[in-house]
Amino acid sequence: MTTIQLPDPDTVARLANRFPTLLRKQDSPLPCTTRPTLFDADSGTVGGGRAIVPARALCQQCPLIVACAAYACHKRERGIWGGTTSHERGLAGYPPKPHHELNDSRRRRRRAN
Repeated sequence: MTTIQLPDPDTVARLANRFPTLLRKQDSPLPCTTRPTLFDADSGTVGGGRAIVPARALCQQCPLIVACAAYACHKRERGIWGGTTSHERGLAGYPPKPHHELNDSRRRRRRAN
């Protein structure tokens, strides 16, 4: 597990609100939009732990890593976002939505942007 340093709550909210716009302005597709299933895995899912390392490595190369992690915190997403897992974000005070609050539309909102 990687120790993460997330911004303060106000900065998280500000970056999260800007994230969809920043994502649309990218000149080339980001790995999370071309290989979304890799980022759906998480340490809390069966077999998910194996996918964390390659997903995190791809995140480290992304110019939006901080905004992406902030978006996941603000929206209480599950999966790998900004190089962080749901569990790590939960430890930082941003737990993911409970499973009963999820629906199919939450799966990789980035695809629609």
